[in-house]
Amino acid sequence: MIRALKDQMKTLVEDNWDPYNEKVDTFGTDSAANAARGDYFLDSSNTVHYFAEPKAFPQKEDAKEEEKEEINKDKMSILNKAGHGMHTIPGTFQDYTRSEKMKNLVLDLGWKDPVVPQSMYIFKQGKIGGPYASNRVKIVIVWERVAVSAEIVPHTFFLFLSLLLLNLSIYIGTVHSHQDSTFLFTTPRQTCLGLWLALDDATLDNGCLWVRPGSHKEPLRRQFIRNPDYFDSAKPDGSNNTPKLTFRQHHDNPNVSWEGDLPNTSLLEAGFIPVEVKAGDLVTFCGTLDHLSLPNFSNLPRHTFQLHLVEGPNEGITWSPSNWLQYPQGESFMKLVNDEKQ
Repeated sequence: MIRALKDQMKTLVEDNWDPYNEKVDTFGTDSAANAARGDYFLDSSNTVHYFAEPKAFPQKEDAKEEEKEEINKDKMSILNKAGHGMHTIPGTFQDYTRSEKMKNLVLDLGWKDPVVPQSMYIFKQGKIGGPYASNRVKIVIVWERVAVSAEIVPHTFFLFLSLLLLNLSIYIGTVHSHQDSTFLFTTPRQTCLGLWLALDDATLDNGCLWVRPGSHKEPLRRQFIRNPDYFDSAKPDGSNNTPKLTFRQHHDNPNVSWEGDLPNTSLLEAGFIPVEVKAGDLVTFCGTLDHLSLPNFSNLPRHTFQLHLVEGPNEGITWSPSNWLQYPQGESFMKLVNDEKQ
């Protein structure tokens, strides 16, 4: 299955993405990147669009012919992610999503009417942050590894780690702290379930998940929405400089000072723990869990395929009409359980 998922992704990129002859969007997870998203991002809801790593892709006007040739030989090496409708494409991604194992797992976890709004392939490229960042993160990883294995972590460890982690969030490849339900908001309650499939081993060295245990019981802090100041404007034709997307605040958590960023202290001191897994392992968590990942400074990419499910209308759940992700009128999210089988 892992090999088949990787092979389909490679085929999709090679056959359908020409970075020098079509629109190229980059993808970051900081506040500025989220606010800057445009139509290419919005139109990716039920298909596959390709998002390059910031600063890893030479712009068309700046790229030399030899650079273009090198990139075209391995286009996947500059990608951050592909999404957000991988499961809608016939082939392995759809087969995996619709599999009996997936359906049974989700039902066993307590979901009754699971539907699939979103899926993504994350590339987590290696060594794209530069040598200075690489060395800095390697030091952090060494000390975090020591701290994780220590029964008692001296305060000096945390102080040292805090200094090293300052401004780490500016480096390419960081996935900032977030709750998935921010992007997959449902009412009258949050029902998002994340299914994070490791296609490579995920370690401290290559940017594994970090999660904050207990945070899944906390309220959702904010929601990523289509900005009404833009879409309700009289000029939604490009002459409106208002951002198309914005955040709506739902709950202020005084204990979370790093919203949309990284903690300005040690991840361990902030309550996060690393989740190292083997290729083929599936990590599942609800949409209010606070999680992040640091850059990958190993030699190789760390690929994952991620599904996000929510409860459907048969359970009295409504997909927020304000969410950034909206399917074209008349199209519905993929159901994992047929109505007659419920």
